[in-house]
Formats: sequence, C-alpha cells, structure tokens
Amino acid sequence: GFTPDMLTKDGVYNINSEGQVTLHGVTQPFKAPVKLTVKGKTATFECTFKIKAEDYKIEIPGVVKPKLAEETPLQATIKFQLL
Repeated sequence: GFTPDMLTKDGVYNINSEGQVTLHGVTQPFKAPVKLTVKGKTATFECTFKIKAEDYKIEIPGVVKPKLAEETPLQATIKFQLL
C-alpha cells in the first residue's frame, strides 16, 4: 500500500487503490492498481479501470450499442506538486 515516505525519493511504485466513481449521479465502488511515479517535486498517479454503462444508468442508443464493448476503460492521471 501507499506510505508517505514514497513521496520523499524518486521512484516508481505499484500500489492498489480503492474508492468510488460517480458518473451521471450514480456512485459505485472500485478497486484498481495504481502506478505512482515520483520525480523531483512531482508525484504522478496513473490508473486505468473499466466500467459498465449499465452500472451507471447510462443509456446507449440502440443503433450504436452492438458496436460498443460491454466495458469501457477509463484512465486517470493526477499530478501533484510536492512541497
């Protein structure tokens, strides 16, 4: 898991995240691996996970529904400037 000392030295760390995603007013729990890269005074968290539109009550028009995958990948990148 994440420890604050990871932010004190340059490196790449693989950690697990757990939280919630809210889309279209629907909140669902999620778990996903996260890559934390620390370089100088910047910490970057990168995470990719998949969602199902139906879990968030997102309606897909019938004409395009057959062309879409059941799950959609989402990618998040968050950069922090360290003090």
